[in-house]
Amino acid sequence: MKYLYHSDDMNDIKETIAKMTLVCLLQDEPRINPDDMTQTIKATMLEFATPYLQRYAAFTAWINPNYTENDYAEIYASAYTYYFDHAKNLMEEFALDGEMWKQGFEGTLFID
Repeated sequence: MKYLYHSDDMNDIKETIAKMTLVCLLQDEPRINPDDMTQTIKATMLEFATPYLQRYAAFTAWINPNYTENDYAEIYASAYTYYFDHAKNLMEEFALDGEMWKQGFEGTLFID
């Protein structure tokens, strides 16, 4: 999450927003299984993912000194594109960590 606070690199920001969005959506799952259709649907449906992408983009535009509120649309568009291009790969990446898949994200914004 530190990237959202300080990074001036859009690649870091969009990847962090994408990972945090996926964690938010699947945080109640004990393990990630990319072959589980329910998890895949939960992770890739626009109406589920979009609100989190919007919140994280707005947070970044508001709190990161390298951006202004006028940069919200750029941050959101970059995160949105990255997320939907990589959601399945992110699920596979998190699946490798077994039950420890969300380690390091507990207590961050919107994550229990």
